[in-house]
Amino acid sequence: MSKALKIKTTIIFILMASAVSIVALLYKISAGKEIMADNRHYKQFILFKELPLPILSRYMAFAGEYQDHFLFQTDDPSKLLVIDRSFSDTKFFKTGFSIADTKGQAFVYKIHSHFLYLFVGNLSQVKRVNLNDRSVRIFKTPGVFTKVLVIDTAKFSLLGFSQRAPHSMVLQHGVTGANGIISFEEQTLPFTPTSQKYLFGMDGFLHFSRADSNLILTPFYHTRTHIIKYRSGPIETLPSIVRDTVIQSIKGTLRHGRYTNASPKRTFQLYSGLVGDTVFIQSKVPAPEDSYSFFRNHLILDSYHLGDKRYIGSYAIPKKKNLKAKVVPYAGGIFIIYPAGIQLIKP
Repeated sequence: MSKALKIKTTIIFILMASAVSIVALLYKISAGKEIMADNRHYKQFILFKELPLPILSRYMAFAGEYQDHFLFQTDDPSKLLVIDRSFSDTKFFKTGFSIADTKGQAFVYKIHSHFLYLFVGNLSQVKRVNLNDRSVRIFKTPGVFTKVLVIDTAKFSLLGFSQRAPHSMVLQHGVTGANGIISFEEQTLPFTPTSQKYLFGMDGFLHFSRADSNLILTPFYHTRTHIIKYRSGPIETLPSIVRDTVIQSIKGTLRHGRYTNASPKRTFQLYSGLVGDTVFIQSKVPAPEDSYSFFRNHLILDSYHLGDKRYIGSYAIPKKKNLKAKVVPYAGGIFIIYPAGIQLIKP
């Protein structure tokens, strides 16, 4: 190698090292200016099993459990992926729905007991299938931009923003009357969009769960998780190791009187699930000890005790490079859902 070439190579390495250092420094500065987590306590876990899946569909979310099987939503509304509890055998379950039922809008499947719910948020519509006899019922809710479905035994609740200014967050409870017709009781919650501009997509928006008499809510524009007493109040806030409470940089686009999903997918605190009395929050907020490379290459999952309202610990799960993942805790472990594969983590 010539002397000139050696000099050029050395300069290139120096520039590359400098670039990495600058990016890491900017990461620390940016994180410090926006939000920062306190020190985390990382807990141990094992990768129990990884199941590669055929690239016939994109695997989106955990739909629920039915007859000792796990069911996962795909990007095709006509089928769900079914995995047995041994995490070895896979097959597809035909739902009876099609693209025509969703009209190309974002949709979510949920299974509870023997009911399969197809929730199409932008249509404010829920279709419920009785898996025993395949009968279908359709429910619509007026007067609300509905985005989240909450299953409550054979009934359900819906969460969204009122279509009336100032677009307060509202919770609608489905109530079955003596004639079998479901009507909705509305509960207004003391949350309004930041500057009335909020993300209107299915991901990174509202993350909602029911636990006994509690409703758990993490609004997109907050870094706090709220505990809401079912159908009444008061509203409590779960302590968080993330210091700031509201992100002020959310943007939105208003088209034809409706908010669209043309907003940055900038989710800082993502509610992942409730297992027993433990709330899991996927965090994109670094702690002081989290280096740039560590935080970039791991999924961070913080856990809190719902009853005691305290921080329990965190998990740093290595993630596949350049692939988006969904984290779903359940009673036996934690699912990590990738576009073409699923991991099962055992704490």
